[in-house]
Amino acid sequence: LDVEKCRRLPNTELAQLWRDHYSRRPFHVAISMSGAHFQAWMDGSQRHPTCIVPLGRHPGWETFMVQHRHQDSATCQVGFARLRDYQTYGPEGAQPVLTATAYGDFVTEGGVGLLAGSFAEGLVSREEAGALLAGCSEVYARLGEHVRLFNEQPDSFDYGAFLTAFEAVVNLEK
Repeated sequence: LDVEKCRRLPNTELAQLWRDHYSRRPFHVAISMSGAHFQAWMDGSQRHPTCIVPLGRHPGWETFMVQHRHQDSATCQVGFARLRDYQTYGPEGAQPVLTATAYGDFVTEGGVGLLAGSFAEGLVSREEAGALLAGCSEVYARLGEHVRLFNEQPDSFDYGAFLTAFEAVVNLEK
C-alpha cells in the first residue's frame, strides 16, 4: 500500500482497504482498530510483552501465549502459540499458530491502528486468527490489571476471574 496516498483516506476507507488487501491472500489475516485502542494495546505490551489470550473453541476455551517484540515506536511483531505447546517446548520450541505485525503509522494522525499476519494452516482458521488478534487487543487495552498480575504476581493471577472479565469485554464488542 502507498502510505502517502493512504494518509489522505478517511479511517474507515483505509481500514476496509487494509482488510480487503489481506483477505485475498491465503493464510493471511488483517484487522484494524481505533488509534486510541491500538495505542493502549501497544503501551501495555511494551510494559508486559507476554500474556495469554483465550480463544473460544467448542466446547470451551483454548488458551494461547502471546509475545510482543517492539521494533520501534510504530511497529511491533506479535506471535501466538498454544499455551500447552509453550509450556511443553518453551518459547523457542512452541510452534507459532499466528505471527502478525502491528503498524502504528496512521495512529499519529489520531486515526487507525493496522495489523496483518499469517496463520498456520490447520491450526487456526482465518476467523480464529482474527479473533486472536482482536482478543489480544482487548486483553491489553481493557484488562491491564490482569496482564500486570500475570507478569508481576503470577501467584495472584486468577485465570477464572481473567476469563470472566475477558468474556464480558468480548460480549460488549458484539
